[in-house]
Amino acid sequence: MANTLSTPRIDLAATPFSRRGCWLAVSYPPAHYQVAGPGLYLRSLHARPIIQRELFRLDLLRGGEVIEHTAAATPGLLTLKPGGNGSAGNDDAEVRIALEAPATVRIHGRGVGLRLTAAIREKSLWPTVAYHEGPGRLAVNFRGALRRYEIIALEGPPPRLEGDWEGEHFTRASVGIEAPAWELAIDEFLSTWVDRRREPLDEVARSAAASCEQLTGGLPRVPAEFEATRALAGYLLWSATMSPCGRLGREATFMSLNWMDGVWSWDNVFNAVALAGADAKLAFDQMMVVADHQDEHGAYPDYIGDAFKHYNFSKPPVQGVLMDELARHRPRWFTPARRRALVDSIERFTRWWLEHRRYPGRRLCHYLHGNDSGWDNSTILHKGSPLIAPDLNAFLARQCQWLSRQHEKLGAAAKAKRWAKQADQLTADLLDELWNGEQFIGIKLPEDEPVACSSLVDCMPVLLGERLPGDIRAKLASRIETFITDHGIATEHPHSALYTPDGYWRGPIWGPSTMLIVLGLESIGQDALARSIAQRYCRTCRRSGFAENFDALSGAALRDPGYTWTASAFLMLAGRLKAAGA
Repeated sequence: MANTLSTPRIDLAATPFSRRGCWLAVSYPPAHYQVAGPGLYLRSLHARPIIQRELFRLDLLRGGEVIEHTAAATPGLLTLKPGGNGSAGNDDAEVRIALEAPATVRIHGRGVGLRLTAAIREKSLWPTVAYHEGPGRLAVNFRGALRRYEIIALEGPPPRLEGDWEGEHFTRASVGIEAPAWELAIDEFLSTWVDRRREPLDEVARSAAASCEQLTGGLPRVPAEFEATRALAGYLLWSATMSPCGRLGREATFMSLNWMDGVWSWDNVFNAVALAGADAKLAFDQMMVVADHQDEHGAYPDYIGDAFKHYNFSKPPVQGVLMDELARHRPRWFTPARRRALVDSIERFTRWWLEHRRYPGRRLCHYLHGNDSGWDNSTILHKGSPLIAPDLNAFLARQCQWLSRQHEKLGAAAKAKRWAKQADQLTADLLDELWNGEQFIGIKLPEDEPVACSSLVDCMPVLLGERLPGDIRAKLASRIETFITDHGIATEHPHSALYTPDGYWRGPIWGPSTMLIVLGLESIGQDALARSIAQRYCRTCRRSGFAENFDALSGAALRDPGYTWTASAFLMLAGRLKAAGA
């Protein structure tokens, strides 16, 4: 039975207002994105290399003058009310905003007007053009966003277009409407706008809220203290799920709707595991949206969005570890068709590492850059690359074990045996080459230089569990414990000379590293230590939201403030706490 659902508290400065399947959002972006001045913006979510995401600043109008507003968002409806500057006036005055997939905004006003100020950069090379298209409608063409936007009056007077035209484009443009009651629709389109039948705004909002509630209801159950945090996690994952578009042939859960808008090829795996109980197909799509773009060598793209992908870097092979985790909790998720598709793709990816990321004459695999490890600036790579890394080869050993078990289930005994042998060999080589008696190290190539560090990343071989000798398991547990702070587990030892409070992977707490360390500790029987880390992380999320990462010593949110894999790690860890009765 699912938890009683809480209503998520949506802070529009951290978590944009959007909905599943929609490529538009409304939020208060950081200052450097506020092209038309401070305020609330309608934003495009189409990803790199698009130059412009901010479309319009939204302001309430009374008597033709901008007035301050308050904003309250729920998973289906954003409501703006006059207030904040003593001009509240009629308490019933409001503007209500709902979104439709794939890219429509519905806006209804009562007792107050609205101005949409186009986000036009000064001296931009990407012109903005606006024009009337007929009675009650006009269009704005944002070259920088690669989209056009039709603004249609559904009720009340036609919208007014004002601005300054210079040569071939607007240098300033706004669209306004003010009447006792009015309603607009804003449709995104490419070349040709076509009208369509529209549901009432209230029905649009109701169906969105029901969709969010359905997804959230299937997420892992959590202890009572985390109910509200779970609701926000559900909203974040739901609202960041985009409909198929461009290069994305499936629904894709973006990492964020702020500025990390796209899919990176290990983030997706954490989201898939968290979503599996709520929406099995959506979870599978998170794995396959990347696999769809696997190249002829077996490599996954580092990043993919609707308009762009690249293979300049890779991401670590965590698929086997996390698919094991998914199978522990939801074995029935692995239908024969899903198992075959995943085995085919993950096997090719594993072979790519083994065949194309081994230096001539070496037994273990290497990274070519910190980005390949996912820990972009980790101190284990402070001397450069190529680097034979302990985390990479531990992941690969686990992945080979996973492939062996999958082939057994598929009745391919010979393949199962080969992958098991490869797992054994990688584990033996890892212990032989990278354990120095106290910790795991890297090896810088071609100098063959040992590289020790104070990064948590060198503890990742704990994921090998009982395959590690007892003394190594004990030393790893003791070393991991020294990284723990009041708020979770730091990625760089807090006493390290290279520790940086806002240092990305040189100190801050991250969801994926926390999740992997917890899994590793559980695999060596350190359940109490694993629960302690999980509880600290979940309480940090409760206090500071789902930021990209957190200051390890204060717990403060850092970088992108609304990140989906942070929420997914929370759901998996809080679910463990619930199961353990913590």
